Amino acid sequence: MALNELYEQLRKLREDISEFSDYLEANETGTRQVLIDPLLRVLGWDVSDPTQVRLEYGIAKLGGGKKVADYALMRDGEPVAVVEAKRLRSKLLDDATNAALVEAVARGINYMLVTDGDSWRVYDVFKKAEMDEKLIVAFSVMSDPLSVSAVNALVIWQPNLANQHGPTTGKRHVIGEDDQSDGPDVGPDDPDDAVWSSFADISHTGTQPTRIRFSDGAEYEVRSWRRLPPTVAKHLVEIRKVTKPFRLEGKSRDTVSAQQAYDSDPASVKREEIGKGLWLEMTMTPKDAVSLSKQILEAFGVSAATVKVSFDSSQQG
Repeated sequence: MALNELYEQLRKLREDISEFSDYLEANETGTRQVLIDPLLRVLGWDVSDPTQVRLEYGIAKLGGGKKVADYALMRDGEPVAVVEAKRLRSKLLDDATNAALVEAVARGINYMLVTDGDSWRVYDVFKKAEMDEKLIVAFSVMSDPLSVSAVNALVIWQPNLANQHGPTTGKRHVIGEDDQSDGPDVGPDDPDDAVWSSFADISHTGTQPTRIRFSDGAEYEVRSWRRLPPTVAKHLVEIRKVTKPFRLEGKSRDTVSAQQAYDSDPASVKREEIGKGLWLEMTMTPKDAVSLSKQILEAFGVSAATVKVSFDSSQQG
């Protein structure tokens, strides 16, 4: 596989997501045809060859019915990984995903992929840990730089994932010695990287944040914990991950709504406009601000580990 072929496929997927988002958000089969199948092919998985890929692969009996994986990626006649496919911008972690993980364990299948065609996640089925800690790699075709998506996608590359010793992560050399280009999104190391922290690692205590940076290079001033949720939500609106109202699981009101206020809102509920006629319910405490920001990212398939937050170094230590 040539590296430039992978880059071109990722570019095309970005174009298709932008052009056909309404269709793909309503259609899992369309998402598979337009987004998932093409990336699997360029990564060496011929979806038309049953020796490499089995579709609707039965993996267990659940409640009297047969559980099927959308895809099983095969090695020597046995599945090395199962793929749970979702409609574009669907919730990736749900009961169906958890059930597929349980049954993958029962069948001895080493890896599970979950994708909506934009966000891709690869899990180590047998790692003794919570679901988040089973994650090997996660990337977004739309919001991550092409270089990041390409390197992370190599975990799924057929010679890598089907390796008897398990996939190598984050290694460019697994493609081939003739692939020298890093593509247009690779730049020099951030000169002030030392003052930035992974959003996955921060809490609400200590110095106030000053800026937030996303994996596509977009960067915004925040200056307080409370500004994190609307900044995260506005960025997701800008990259078309958030396109309509939604409610986080377990919440009694829409987290993002189509109105600034509803008659049923308590007096304490305030909302801020985040673009495209959408409004975010605001939070007042630093702890809630950090938690809400991470929940919103998670809901739309963006790993908090790919987002950085900076702090005023003069106030640290």
